[in-house]
Amino acid sequence: MGGEISSPAFFVLIREKKNRMRRENLLLLVLFVVVAFADTSCTKNSGVIATTVDATEKKSIASPADKSIQDAQDAVNKNPDLSKTYLTLAAAYLKKVRETGDYSINRIAESSIAKALELEPESFEAQVLKGQIYLSEHKFAEALKLAEEMEKTNPKNTIVYAIKTDALTELGKYDEAVEAAQIFVDMRPDAASYTRVAHLRSLHGDIESAIEARKMVIRITDPNDPELIAWAYSQLGKEYFDIGDFAQADVFFNTALKIFPDYHWALAGKGKV
Repeated sequence: MGGEISSPAFFVLIREKKNRMRRENLLLLVLFVVVAFADTSCTKNSGVIATTVDATEKKSIASPADKSIQDAQDAVNKNPDLSKTYLTLAAAYLKKVRETGDYSINRIAESSIAKALELEPESFEAQVLKGQIYLSEHKFAEALKLAEEMEKTNPKNTIVYAIKTDALTELGKYDEAVEAAQIFVDMRPDAASYTRVAHLRSLHGDIESAIEARKMVIRITDPNDPELIAWAYSQLGKEYFDIGDFAQADVFFNTALKIFPDYHWALAGKGKV
């Protein structure tokens, strides 16, 4: 499915949307995706969602992060003078943060990042991980400053625009967030950029299109990463909850829990339902 959305031609440019909506004096409907798929994946109870569940529910749900942490620690032990091994370990710990919602684990990741920077002070990858920590802890001003510094030396790296979009959005700088998101989408239309599409649409009140984008994220998320798929379903459930469709929201929260048992985002959603 990823190849079907590889072209920026599937997107309406933000500047075109802004000009039209300003004339109509309405809220900006950001990053509208022109759906060009032959199936009905964006309709209620679409087959693509059932297919994704079938592909993942049979997998063993041992924590992927725990396995990654062990492998990364083994690599550090074998190659303690390589910056990359510490960054891999830090990334694994940040994956554990996503799985559990335990943000105290960020401190462990930070120690690995610090060691990596001792070995390679100009490491771009280390800066990316620092940005991820800033965002997870709602340090949005720090994340934005870091992204702007990274953009000076890596203007074509999509991760920069992911961090920049998130930080600008959470700081309420919506016009700038839209511009950053448009660059991100044009450079790499994938699950990561569609996630920003959905969030920005939702913030601007275009819930129907936000739901459309959430379903597309599910279509193209790595099927071998159950936590990411569960997160995508949890976010879809949240969209339905926000419009008062509690029954449909519960379906998607339950789907997330089936894929990744005891997932904190899905449990929180069910609690609201």
